Amino acid sequence: MSFSPNSRFIYTFHGKYCYQVDLEAPDIQASVAEVGYWDGTLVANFFPTYFGKAALAPDGKIYAACTGSTPFLHVIHSPDAKGLNCQLEQHGITLPYSLNTNTMPNFPNFRLGPVVGSACDTITASTMIPQQLSRIIKIQPNPTTGSFHLLLPDEMDTDVELRLFDVAGRLRWQQSPKALSDLYQLPADITPGCYLLEVRSPQGVRIGFKRLIMCR
Repeated sequence: MSFSPNSRFIYTFHGKYCYQVDLEAPDIQASVAEVGYWDGTLVANFFPTYFGKAALAPDGKIYAACTGSTPFLHVIHSPDAKGLNCQLEQHGITLPYSLNTNTMPNFPNFRLGPVVGSACDTITASTMIPQQLSRIIKIQPNPTTGSFHLLLPDEMDTDVELRLFDVAGRLRWQQSPKALSDLYQLPADITPGCYLLEVRSPQGVRIGFKRLIMCR
C-alpha cells in the first residue's frame, strides 16, 4: 500500500488489481475504487507485469514494481486526484539495463530541515516544507481527558484549522482557523477512544495527521 501526498487516499497493489481508498469518505469501504487492471503485458513471453510493492517518491508520484522479472515500474502521476483521475500508467518507467522483481528503490529523506551549527551548508540552508513540519507537531498531553495543547514549530504559521476524525473516518469536531490557542477543549460528547487530529493551514492545505488518545 502507499499513501497519496495529501494523505487522503491509500492505494493498494496486488496481482492484477490496483485500488484507491478514500479516507475522507463517509463510508470508507464503499469508497474503494478500481483504478487499474493488469493490461496483459508479459516480459519474455512469461513474466507478467502484475502490480507489486509501491512507494511514494519525492516527486509526489507513486511508483509500483512488478511481481515478475521485468524492466518496468508502474506510475501513478496524480495520486491526490480521485478515481481514474489519479492517472495510473502501467509500465510507465523502463529501468536501464536491469530487471526488477517486486522491489523498490530506497528514497532517503533529504528534507529533514536545517540543523543549527551544522558544518554542512546544504543542511543549514535548507527550508522545511509543511510535509516535513508535520512530523514535529506535538500534542500535550496525549492521552488527554478532553483538553490539550498543540505545539507548532516556529517555522509554521500558527493560524491553523483542526479537525478530529474517529476510526471510522467520521468528522467529530473541528476548530475553524484562528490564532493558536493555549488550550483546546473537546466537547463532552467525544467518547474515550483513538482519534485522528488533522492539522490544516488557513488555505485549507493538509499539513498532517496526529493520533490523539481520548480517555475520561
